[in-house]
Formats: sequence, structure tokens, C-alpha cells
Amino acid sequence: EKHEQHLKVILNNFPKDYKIAVEFRDNSWFEKSELTFLKSNNNIIMVTSYLQNLKPFYPSNQETYYIRLIGDRELNTFNKVQKNRTESMEHLYTNIKELQKRLDVREIFIIVNNHFSGFAPETVNQIKKELNLPVKNFSHQLKLFDYVNRK
Repeated sequence: EKHEQHLKVILNNFPKDYKIAVEFRDNSWFEKSELTFLKSNNNIIMVTSYLQNLKPFYPSNQETYYIRLIGDRELNTFNKVQKNRTESMEHLYTNIKELQKRLDVREIFIIVNNHFSGFAPETVNQIKKELNLPVKNFSHQLKLFDYVNRK
């Protein structure tokens, strides 16, 4: 209860015309009825996270969804998909397809971390293929300056 009060104070200090993304990394938050203040505020986007031991939570009333695919810190080479995330991906696809049917959903953002499966660009392409979106081919992990020097 104390944490919810702290969160309310923090969120109430943001300008009312800003969209604020809030991410919880403990399943207990999703069971609290106190979260109704988040669900009733159109400026707050509750982040859906795919992370080990965290149940992905899709709030039912948002018009913008911000979804993060996060992994552990076991991997340190990011040149190919190294972890089987079939179950998480199937869950993601099912939920995205349901969100796409809803007329009130305006935007869906999916952010993929390299630690999720080992190579974020390939994971993004898998998602794009499933959703019938155009893909880009990446043969290796690019560095920041690879983008700067591109012609």
C-alpha cells in the first residue's frame, strides 16, 4: 500500500499532457485493486514485459501498448538467436492479433532486447513475419557508428 501511494505522488508530478510508461517487474502488482488509478488514467501506459518469472500483463483499457521482450544477462555474444522463446513468442502473437482487432487500440510498440533470445534484429524479423510486415535482413549486430556512416 505504501508503494502505491509513492507511485501516485510520483505520477501526479508529471505534466498532465505527457504520456508516462510504467513498468512493473513483480507479478504482485497486477493483482492489486489499487492499480485502478493507473487503469483509469489515459496518460499512463502500463508496460507489458516478457521477462523470466514475470507474467505478461495486458491491461484491457489502453489505446497504446508498449511491450518489452527482455532477457536475462547470461548471453554476451549477440550475433544469432540462441534461446528458444517459442512459448513467449506464441503468447505475444496471440495477444497482438487480439489487440489488432480492437478499434480502440491506436498504437502497439514492441521493444526487443538482445538478451531476450540473442539477436534482437532476427527476433524483430520473426515478429514482423508473423504479423505480415516487411522485414530487413541483418547479417550481424551493427554498432552505433555503422548507422552514422551509412549512405
